Amino acid sequence: MVGQDCNLTLNRKKRFQIYSPARQRLRKLLGLCLLFASTLTVLVGLLSFGTLPSAVSFKLNQVSPRTVKADRTVEVVNQQATEEERRKAAEAVPKVFVFDPEASRVSEDKLSSTFRLLQEVANQRRGPNPNSDSTRQLIYQLPISLSPTALEALTHSTPEKLRDLESRAHDLLWKVLENGVRTDQIQEAQRDIKQEAESKFSAMSPNTRQAIVEVASECVVPNRNYDADATTGAAEAAMAEVKPVTSVVPEGMVVVREGEVVSAERMRQLDALGVNQIHFNYPRLVGHTMMVALMMLVIVGYLNQERRNVFRRTKNLALIAVIAMLTGFVCRSLSGQSPFLAPVAMASILSSVLLENRLSFLLTSFCALYVGALTQNLSVACVGLLSGVVGILALGRADRRSDLIAAMLAVSFTNALGAFTFALVDMKDWQHAIQDVLFGSLNGVLAVALAVGVLPVLENLFGVTTHFRLLDISNPGEPLLQKLLREAPGTYQHSIMVANLAEAAAQAVGANALRCKVGAYYHDIGKMKRPRFFVENQMGGENPHEKLTPTLSTMIIHSHVKDGLEMAKQHRLPDMITDFIAQHHGTSLVSYFYHQACNRCAEGGTVFEEDFRYPGPKPQSRETGIVLLCDGIEAAARTLSSPTPEKITELVHKMVRHHLEDGQLDECGLSLQDLQLIRESLIRSLQGIYHNRLEYPEPAQLAGRRKVTNLRKKA
Repeated sequence: MVGQDCNLTLNRKKRFQIYSPARQRLRKLLGLCLLFASTLTVLVGLLSFGTLPSAVSFKLNQVSPRTVKADRTVEVVNQQATEEERRKAAEAVPKVFVFDPEASRVSEDKLSSTFRLLQEVANQRRGPNPNSDSTRQLIYQLPISLSPTALEALTHSTPEKLRDLESRAHDLLWKVLENGVRTDQIQEAQRDIKQEAESKFSAMSPNTRQAIVEVASECVVPNRNYDADATTGAAEAAMAEVKPVTSVVPEGMVVVREGEVVSAERMRQLDALGVNQIHFNYPRLVGHTMMVALMMLVIVGYLNQERRNVFRRTKNLALIAVIAMLTGFVCRSLSGQSPFLAPVAMASILSSVLLENRLSFLLTSFCALYVGALTQNLSVACVGLLSGVVGILALGRADRRSDLIAAMLAVSFTNALGAFTFALVDMKDWQHAIQDVLFGSLNGVLAVALAVGVLPVLENLFGVTTHFRLLDISNPGEPLLQKLLREAPGTYQHSIMVANLAEAAAQAVGANALRCKVGAYYHDIGKMKRPRFFVENQMGGENPHEKLTPTLSTMIIHSHVKDGLEMAKQHRLPDMITDFIAQHHGTSLVSYFYHQACNRCAEGGTVFEEDFRYPGPKPQSRETGIVLLCDGIEAAARTLSSPTPEKITELVHKMVRHHLEDGQLDECGLSLQDLQLIRESLIRSLQGIYHNRLEYPEPAQLAGRRKVTNLRKKA
């Protein structure tokens, strides 16, 4: 019975082991389905908000309980537009003026009086005393003002000529009076008189012609007066002919906002939309669901085919879903003010910083299409897509915080330019065009500000290490780096050198240089626990390994990896950095103590190489592989007695070949071409560090020369 029970227990364990992977796959599949369904529900809910049934009633002159958008296009009588059209019709009616014959007679009388007095002046000037006081008195009695030139020309004319000039001036004056002259047309009438005189009396001398022009112009009196009553009657008749204007409430228009008073005009629009009646737009809800589901399936298919490393991690999928839902919520909230205020670039920046650029382009396209459906505006979708892509390109790797400023300016400029472009395409007036441009510019600022605000939350929630986090912990003032500097200064200097070498090498092969640099800073922090057991910290003092066996020394050397991982966990360093601590030696051999153990081993004894190898793992990324090479080569370069360029080149080639043959680079993804570029970078960097220097003379050798120099100066 006991044996049977044992067999049953073993069989159950085997069945559990057989079905455990299947259960895990099923659990993961269910989790993905739940994530897909919840994301779809949220996005469709945001998109279809307002299509759900509502029993909320709206009353005239009462506060609106919620915001209402038109779910379809309707026509209502627009009282305001009708009044505006009537006002325009009234303004278009010309003013009514009536002819005043009395004014014409006044003009003719002024002309006749002027020439009668001019005739008397001319007669006296032909007498013995041409400049007598009576002559001047007659000139002062003239009903109009004339220039001296005109007086001279007219008063020196014969009586017959003056009568002829009067007739001609009367013709000029009567021609403009016959057409009618309003108060605001006097200058125009005077110009017409001048032009008519130049045309008809071209043979006349200029002074004489100018004289009669002055007389006729000065005698012009307005003979058409404004009739206010007749004008008002005509305007009222024009307004009565204007038909009521039927305004169109387009689909998506905000009819009334929450908290606003429902006016009569808004009430008519609400009644036309049937808002006070319970309704449900089933076709639109189904359409929204199908559209969002198809776009989400495209992203899932892309991840499954092209980014399986992202697809396998549920955290990454959840992060993508959160970014999409967060962007949808923000766009839904802000698009009510203006469609161009929807910050699609927020998703671009978040996904670029937290995930990767190629996935960012796809997520940006998704969000742009979603916002286009949300605002029902194709131009908003196009501008959102363009600004998102520009934001990704401007942000780049985000190695500096100033890259965010560059991305913000680029997104703002793109949004503004796109909004202006579509304003021209849609033939909007300048007021609306400028408004769209301003909202587009503000869009870029909001996108970057919101992304920066939620970035730390998403970073901590999903355990993502961004470049900004790396920049923070790369600060030399970080407590852990300061502790390393105080307790293991040799290791600190070694780490700085390795970081510089690794950064240059990573840039040469297109790897993440910032990740290499920061990982190199922290890769040896475990040495702080026993700093004197590492040669760079002994500073010429006693070597404690001389009193230990090779096996024990190897265990102490190996322990700095484990100690470093514990310190990293204690100080909450990102997993990306702990990878450098665990992998920077791979499974390489501590050759010094291994050969020492072999030399000390008695004949017939056995030394196991595995006991002298690091536990690993081997480098799993290009960056950790680069740091492994730089770590070993920098330490080996310090042993060169005279580091000439030839010796440095030979050392680098030998060390790279050794790690390659030892299999330490098998799993990191570095190609042979990458290794060649890394060799060249390391040789260039090390030759710059260990360059030749001139040998300066001793101070004692310079003393005599200074005396000679002083003597020459005195001489």
